[in-house]
Amino acid sequence: MKYSLDLDAPLEGEVRRVASARLDAAARLLSTQPRGLDEAIHDARRHIKQCRSLYRLVATGAKAFQTTENARLGDVGRRLSAMRDAKALVEVANYLKREIPTKANGLLMDRLARRLEHRKLAATKASDAATDTIASAATDLREAAMHAQALHLPHARRKAAACLARGWDRTGNKARDALEATGQGHDEAFHDLRKRSQDRWMQAGLLQVLWPTAMRSIQRQAKYLSDLLGHAQDLAVLLETVSETADLVGDTVESEAVREMIASQRGHLHKQCRQLAADVFGKSRPRDRAMIERLLLDR
Repeated sequence: MKYSLDLDAPLEGEVRRVASARLDAAARLLSTQPRGLDEAIHDARRHIKQCRSLYRLVATGAKAFQTTENARLGDVGRRLSAMRDAKALVEVANYLKREIPTKANGLLMDRLARRLEHRKLAATKASDAATDTIASAATDLREAAMHAQALHLPHARRKAAACLARGWDRTGNKARDALEATGQGHDEAFHDLRKRSQDRWMQAGLLQVLWPTAMRSIQRQAKYLSDLLGHAQDLAVLLETVSETADLVGDTVESEAVREMIASQRGHLHKQCRQLAADVFGKSRPRDRAMIERLLLDR
């Protein structure tokens, strides 16, 4: 199930096809869980993000539809995200161990990871809420897949090309606004930058056939940037969890050591992300809109 648009076919039908396929696949994963619950949630969330990025790419041609479906899919994604966070906290503790490979930090993160894993398992066993959440999310995704067939987009070739080019440009503009806001150090700005990086990575995949060399390069850079920003975001969640859950750290000294480790790595990641984002969404990128529109019309 390739995530790309056939740019020689009518845009409306292609967007409907890709969106329905992603949403149906996400619903099936949650219902069948072929590789377990954690993997099903992870893969379903990825499909949802891909659909939302697709809808953002064509949003200027279907504003009301995109607003409604973005809200619907955002709600499903948040419900699944709450279940994903428990696993992510274990992973981010292991990530810190790899990134800061000292003996003291290794021991510290091993203890924290074990406690987080026990906490995750206890929460899973103690509640039936997960089953209900998964079932309702799968139902909502099937409904969203049906609603994808109600999408209407311009049929004229020039209007369809302009719609895609404007969508690409819109992602870049929002990313540059978020990058500028990160200069103030606000977590929300970095979160917004991550969402736009994911959009750029996924939208480059959708349009890869249009401009293969450039789009593959953009995909690699934007994916790497998104991953780094994801680590920084998970570190923020870990810091909040450690602060609110006394039994995750042994004593005040250990708590302070964990906090310092998180703060240091987040600061390093934020600096690295700002530099990379300047390359991905730099000054030359606004010209891509005209190039994309011309390439679409020249096909």
